[in-house]
Amino acid sequence: MNNSDENLSYCNFAKTLLMLCVVLCHSVAFYGGNWFTALEPVQSNRFLGLLSSWLGTFHVQAFTLISGYIFYYLKKESGKYSDCKAFIINKVRRLLIPYVAISIIWIIPIGYLYYRYTFNDIIQYFILGQSPAQLWFLLMLFNVFVISYFLLDNNIAWQWGGVAGIGFLCMLSPLISTFFPNYFQVLTSMKFLLFFYAGCMIRRHCSEITPKSMLRMGCVFLLFNLLLFILRERLNWSVFPLLRIIKYFLSCLCELSGAVMAFFLLSYFASIVRWKNALFESLSKASFPIYMFHQQIIYFLLWHFSVFCTPVIMSVICFCCSVLISWAIGTMMNKSKLTRIIIGGR
Repeated sequence: MNNSDENLSYCNFAKTLLMLCVVLCHSVAFYGGNWFTALEPVQSNRFLGLLSSWLGTFHVQAFTLISGYIFYYLKKESGKYSDCKAFIINKVRRLLIPYVAISIIWIIPIGYLYYRYTFNDIIQYFILGQSPAQLWFLLMLFNVFVISYFLLDNNIAWQWGGVAGIGFLCMLSPLISTFFPNYFQVLTSMKFLLFFYAGCMIRRHCSEITPKSMLRMGCVFLLFNLLLFILRERLNWSVFPLLRIIKYFLSCLCELSGAVMAFFLLSYFASIVRWKNALFESLSKASFPIYMFHQQIIYFLLWHFSVFCTPVIMSVICFCCSVLISWAIGTMMNKSKLTRIIIGGR
């Protein structure tokens, strides 16, 4: 197996660990404030808040980047996405059907217990897709796939004009958001197209990169990510509107460097760790259901037990229990064809 094929195989390892990073981020986010606002934390924790913010600079961004990496291989190198209709139907089955099904059977009923959704809330948050809890990611990814299918067929997408255009769309999204709601996560998709495109470019230009080079590149981008993260967190950006624009620009660079960092470092670890075993395969198969089910389990745990535990202990409980329970749910649902359809399986 050459480096190109090996690097592709590492994506499964990276995507699985990134989903666990999402769960970890949500397990500690409550103690940083502004997450699960139906409940006030008994005590906050600055370290856990910073950890949540830092994880938020790369977890879903890197997953989107890897999706672009694989997309480029399948479309440009393997020619598997030649039929536009079949491609869109596949993404509807993989992303939109789970969006609708999990919203109805899981997120809306449980969310109602804590947030008391009104009928208008359900329309705005879920039917119009403005704030569908963790399922925003499914809508965004569907949009990005469809946009990329047509956009990346144009040769200019691979020239400097294409790079500038993708960057411009990313920077334009907050401006548009002041005039238009984020229906169906379209504005979020404009930003995340940048990470997807970065994955395509890495596959196009760095498919043969060696593990040692991955480690070096990962460390360089980790340094950039940390420096930009510290700068973003430490400075007061709310004084002037221009500073808020600069903060958004730096945040995009921070997240882009974080996504690239996570891709290279996790790919490097995949090259040195013996991860191909039955336990990891089971976890990998359940990683998407873990993403879709974990958040409401954390809500339940925080609601009933956070007053009895310190922030660190509660965060550990939230992470372990939400992973294990959602892993069990995903494993059970993968055994039936009907339930596999609900979670986007084949």
